[in-house]
Amino acid sequence: MADMHVTVVGAAGKMGTWFTKYFLKQRHKVFVQDTDKAGLKRLTKLGARIADDLKFTIMNSDVVVLCVPINATKRVMLQVSKYMMIDATLIEISSIKHEAYKTLFEVAHLYKLNPLCIHPLFGPGANGIKGMKIALAPVFDTNTELKNAKKLFSGASFVTVDADEHDKIVAVVLGLTHLTNAILARILADEDRLDRFNEVTGTTYKLQSLLTESIMNDDADLFTSLIMSNSYTRRYARSLLNTTQQMCNYIINENPKGLSNAYIKIKEKLGKQVNLERSYQTMYEVLKNLR
Repeated sequence: MADMHVTVVGAAGKMGTWFTKYFLKQRHKVFVQDTDKAGLKRLTKLGARIADDLKFTIMNSDVVVLCVPINATKRVMLQVSKYMMIDATLIEISSIKHEAYKTLFEVAHLYKLNPLCIHPLFGPGANGIKGMKIALAPVFDTNTELKNAKKLFSGASFVTVDADEHDKIVAVVLGLTHLTNAILARILADEDRLDRFNEVTGTTYKLQSLLTESIMNDDADLFTSLIMSNSYTRRYARSLLNTTQQMCNYIINENPKGLSNAYIKIKEKLGKQVNLERSYQTMYEVLKNLR
């Protein structure tokens, strides 16, 4: 797979930069495109080449990777796919698959492309691909696309998932977690002496604060798109609102029995699917490694 021509669209963004560096390390010729000219200049110092004529570059590319915002994926995909070579690979990496998957299916069928609908389940801070997990939503044929993905990203761990199921899961593991942590961050931001929280803290808050602060590094547009572009997130947001109101009412109305009963029911139901004791032990193992 060496010496391919790879074009990364949206290369100056965080994940675009990651994919550019990755394909350069694989010794491919990497062409980059982005509206951020300063960002492109930084990538040229690593060995990437700016795609001055994007149409011509795409026409001669074996692989095109779209690393653009979620709400721009469909538009950019329609623009670039019509210039691609037959049997070239078109990769889209968006966190929400509904619209992207549908468009990728259409253009790959129309222009006879090899589609890869993937979601890297890691951030731009990953040092390499080895051991990193990637979700693959098969467009035409699972085996063919999985084989192609493994060749391009050798060493990664793949999980196949239906596009609709992917979005439902992401609504919780990304959408809901980002939303709840943003709410917690909003409350913490109003405290005058947040440094004291870290001084007088136990294990739970230490891990939770690290997660909250890390999530708040995300770009506001990414945060908003991740939540608003996924129809499933609205369903979970309503559930979050109702559950929060119910639990807080127990506290405000000084109803410890109601709060205790609600906690017991939640614990029993969750405990049927996960090992809560093991999770508690794992938390301490994680904290030990963080010290």
